Amino acid sequence: MNWLEAVDGYCERVDASVWSEPLNATTNITFLIASVWILRKDGLNGLSRTLAYLLGAIGCASFLFHTLAQAWTGALDVVFILFFTLLYLFAATKDFFGSKISTALAVTINNGPNIKFFDLTPSLLSLNFSKLCDRCIEYHWIRFVRIVNSIEG
Repeated sequence: MNWLEAVDGYCERVDASVWSEPLNATTNITFLIASVWILRKDGLNGLSRTLAYLLGAIGCASFLFHTLAQAWTGALDVVFILFFTLLYLFAATKDFFGSKISTALAVTINNGPNIKFFDLTPSLLSLNFSKLCDRCIEYHWIRFVRIVNSIEG
């Protein structure tokens, strides 16, 4: 696979030029604004701070993807979203459900391999990002609910 190959045919992109997706590219600033806004708050714990940094990283990676539109920028975008999803799953299990750290870690670890990242690699390599994201979201939500119910209940 050529990681520098231009990606086309998704979102609002109509050609390979840098500003072919002005709406997607410029709206990524909201991730950076949210990241800075959160990081300015007093009393953040480590998880909150890390999630805020990941939001900023998602904004940067997504900006690169929606301007440069190359395979490597798409992969970077997806990887930061994946990291955010896993950390958020851990934090939400621990904080929202009041689970012990060991339970939250078990939920995250149990879902980590089940993200099916490697099963989704053909989608990633074929740059079918819509299918990749849809499958991840649907799969993780179902797994998350089942695991929390089985551990806590």
